Amino acid sequence: MQLARARDRAGAAKAAGATMLFRRMIWAPRIFQAGGAVVERDPLHVLDRFDQQIATDKIEGGIIGNFIEYLFQYLAEAAPLPTARKRAPPRVVGEREEQSPPPASRLPAKSVESARDERPATRYYVSYARADASDPNREKDVDALCTEAERRGVKVFRDKVDLQPGEQISTFMRELGEADRVFIFLSNKYLTSLYCMNELFEMWRNSRENEADFLRHVRVFTLDGTHIEQAGDQLKYVEYWTEQRDNLAQQINKVGWMKAGDPIRNKAILMDKIANEVSGLIGLIADTVQARTFDEFLKIGLADGPGT
Repeated sequence: MQLARARDRAGAAKAAGATMLFRRMIWAPRIFQAGGAVVERDPLHVLDRFDQQIATDKIEGGIIGNFIEYLFQYLAEAAPLPTARKRAPPRVVGEREEQSPPPASRLPAKSVESARDERPATRYYVSYARADASDPNREKDVDALCTEAERRGVKVFRDKVDLQPGEQISTFMRELGEADRVFIFLSNKYLTSLYCMNELFEMWRNSRENEADFLRHVRVFTLDGTHIEQAGDQLKYVEYWTEQRDNLAQQINKVGWMKAGDPIRNKAILMDKIANEVSGLIGLIADTVQARTFDEFLKIGLADGPGT
């Protein structure tokens, strides 16, 4: 009943052209324990048992932490801005004015150990696959971007430079996903790397899986030899990640999902998400006009402001 009412309200909000749509947020864990056994299911099939899916639904099948993080982010963006209140005139005490304490936003910020906490107001990151024996020059354009950005006084955060010993890779990936602008160097190695795809899907998630928001915050440069234009090109990566997911699931089944531990289970969930959604995300990138030259890529990436 509540799902049906929410569906009707979401449809009415969309029809009215609301700037912030009313959405149904649904958590249907893909992997859960029932009667002592670990069960795997399709979150979409779970929803089908109760109500029909609509375009604005957000359905999360991963860990509850990701769902809560997305929910808080959406609520923060949907909340109305506070209205300004008139400031009361200062009281006169003796021959001096009584001073009000400074607002919290003007108090000194607490220090944090991470070196990246003293970051510029506008945050630029770069997402790429590292060079290896198959392509020793894969980072050449990444080096050129960072050099040119530094010349212009723009800091571009890069894992091999800014990720310090003792820091978690997953934390850096989340920060990258939340950046104002991310430069993506797309290659076949990128599209078959779990680390790179994790970064790409963090960007997608922090854009609320909204195509316009995603495209405003990223600039993509496709390296030579990377083909994503045709349906067959895109389906090749669906096939790859489906195989990777199934291979990992078989390994987990040998020891049991409960014994596998959260990091490995989360990796399986991420692979499943990639397998199910990579074609659409690659298709979105392929459908977007990109820079024709590297110089043009630098211009549109560094000259215009993030979010434009």
